[in-house]
Amino acid sequence: MSPTRQSILKTYRKNSTLTLSPLERILLAYNKGMQAAEKEDEIRLRRILEGLISALDFTQSPIVPTAFLRLYTHCLHILPEGRYKEIRRILLTLRTQFLRAAQ
Repeated sequence: MSPTRQSILKTYRKNSTLTLSPLERILLAYNKGMQAAEKEDEIRLRRILEGLISALDFTQSPIVPTAFLRLYTHCLHILPEGRYKEIRRILLTLRTQFLRAAQ
């Protein structure tokens, strides 16, 4: 693939992500996180988990975001141990629950 075409595709992907709803963004993050866990890509998975943490909103009620913070922090803590299957399972469970809640 030519460098120009790669640049165009990268720009398209970035712009299409910006038009996603908050729910679609979180589901995308979970999907990318599960893919990174399957590939045992520690760097990418760490970036995704840190992104999920930075997206937490504590302004309304801290109870729910605090629960997510604990899960994401747990995943970051076990990541250096190579517990990718456990992290993938956690992300899959969260993704499933978000999909259920959205219905």
